[in-house]
Amino acid sequence: MRYPYLSDDDIECAADGLLTQAFGRKIPVPVDLDTVLFDVLAETEQLAFDDENVLGYEDGDQILGRMWPFRNQIEICASLKTPHSKGRLKGRCRFTVCHEVGHWRLHRPLHLRARAERSDGLFDTEDTQFHMVSLNRNIFSNVKPPPEEVQANRFAAHLLIPGSLLRREFLRRFGKSQVVTDPGSTAYETASELAYRTTRGISTSLCDAFEVSRQAMAIALKSRGYVTDEPTFLRGRP
Repeated sequence: MRYPYLSDDDIECAADGLLTQAFGRKIPVPVDLDTVLFDVLAETEQLAFDDENVLGYEDGDQILGRMWPFRNQIEICASLKTPHSKGRLKGRCRFTVCHEVGHWRLHRPLHLRARAERSDGLFDTEDTQFHMVSLNRNIFSNVKPPPEEVQANRFAAHLLIPGSLLRREFLRRFGKSQVVTDPGSTAYETASELAYRTTRGISTSLCDAFEVSRQAMAIALKSRGYVTDEPTFLRGRP
């Protein structure tokens, strides 16, 4: 299937809609994924969630997750759950879960519609075997993934790090809405440092607060404009 273009605003709106379904206006930090998975998706959309199996490899790369649109199932590789005491791995597990939820919300409806529009309209063996596979290289490597994987990654980032909550937590820690990079540092390097920094008044970093990896938080800070390479007044902004 050829997946249609979705703007970042479209994807953020989809993620916000799911958050509103789950929590209304009181979204917790970190986002409670059990509520999203079991109180919303399982109850209202009959999602079956499985994180008890190791999913193996495909094309020489580890399978981190699978979304089965016609089985109503999401699978997450069991190895991502342990040990949960390591923040990096916990963040990776949470991001992978949200990546698969992104496929569920953004791409599963397309497959259901395509099946409904087929001339025979029947549910066959081919349908039950179809799934979307999320490989390690498509989620956590620097290799540019296919468009549908980019969309699922963006959905995961918005679901785990809602814009309004990031703004609030950033201001609480740093007292301003934007940080200018030091000479010799890139915006990403500065964002990565801020993602893991604690302050005198708040002992948890942004990574710890949202339970995401340092990489995911750094990308969120950079892409949403919290870090810049030049001062605001040099760019003519008010």
